[in-house]
Amino acid sequence: MAPVSSKLSLALGSRAEQLKFVQSIWPKIKDGDFASADYKFLFEFVSRYLRKKSDDCGPAYFEGTRGQVDNYIQRLQEHLILKKADLIAESTFTSHVPDDVVSQMFEIAATLFLGTPVDTTDMFGRIKWDSTVALGEAVQTTLGSVSVSNSVDSTEGDNIPTHFTMHYLCSRYKYKVVWTDDLRQHLDINTTYREIKVYEHLICLWNHSQFSSPPLPKAIIDEVINTLVLLFPPNKKKTKKFLKDNGGRTFYKLGQVGHERCLKLSKYHHWRDRVSELRIILDDPPRGLYQLLLPHQNGQNFLDWVTFLVVLFTNLVVLGFGVCEAVYAARSYMVNNKQLGVAIGMACTDEKTANALAKYCP
Repeated sequence: MAPVSSKLSLALGSRAEQLKFVQSIWPKIKDGDFASADYKFLFEFVSRYLRKKSDDCGPAYFEGTRGQVDNYIQRLQEHLILKKADLIAESTFTSHVPDDVVSQMFEIAATLFLGTPVDTTDMFGRIKWDSTVALGEAVQTTLGSVSVSNSVDSTEGDNIPTHFTMHYLCSRYKYKVVWTDDLRQHLDINTTYREIKVYEHLICLWNHSQFSSPPLPKAIIDEVINTLVLLFPPNKKKTKKFLKDNGGRTFYKLGQVGHERCLKLSKYHHWRDRVSELRIILDDPPRGLYQLLLPHQNGQNFLDWVTFLVVLFTNLVVLGFGVCEAVYAARSYMVNNKQLGVAIGMACTDEKTANALAKYCP
């Protein structure tokens, strides 16, 4: 077999190319409805993913031209319930391309089609697509096990506070957002590094939801959108500033995409555990300046104030002593200089001494 090019050419430079790529996935998107800025981070994900795929597979395994990627995406759209092995066999027969190349191309097409990584291997955060199952079945199996939904104990436990937003969690509890392309990692929490992963391609979910038979389960699409609207309410000014300060994300411009802000934990199923874990953060004492300003349980902020004032008083005392010592040292230096001048003046009255100290005696 002759080696093929390692470059996966998917030029997304011009608006026309961008629109063509978007329409290859969502054919109903019209030119007038297409805003390139809404897809900025999706295009970056596509370029990053294809570059890595090309590096991993090497020049001897597959090539991907713009048209070929489109063709594989179209095949998936038409045969979402066809097993991967059958897709490969049919494509190999008609195109005479080796099975391993076709398999790689279908994984690429599936990743671009869904907006989240798809792989044969069981890598964390990725949808595993075995050759014995259809893509739709792989999606349902993988995303259906995102979380084990716990029951809600009481009405009080079901309520989510209106101030429960990502801006609130990050500003008061010093968490930070890590944007991810992997849908399975959405709302993963790392308490050690105080990181919360957030799936950033709301535009993909919104476009998928316009399908009569979307490639992702509708329940999954709706719930991820609900969590994004919950944590990033687009009608709040703080959301806009927070997203601008965190990578310049602009998905708030899409609005609520037909979803109301859901403040009931029981309405979440696949991501209920993760939403619940995020809500538990509110029970922790705030960090930074908010630790002193905001009241919290057991009068802890009173103790924080006492500690803060003691440290402040101690530092002020130390600073005061330091200033006094500096002033005293300066004055001592001035007095010593004057004393030295007097001593030199007295010494210079003697002729012999004056000759010996000619440098100092005028």
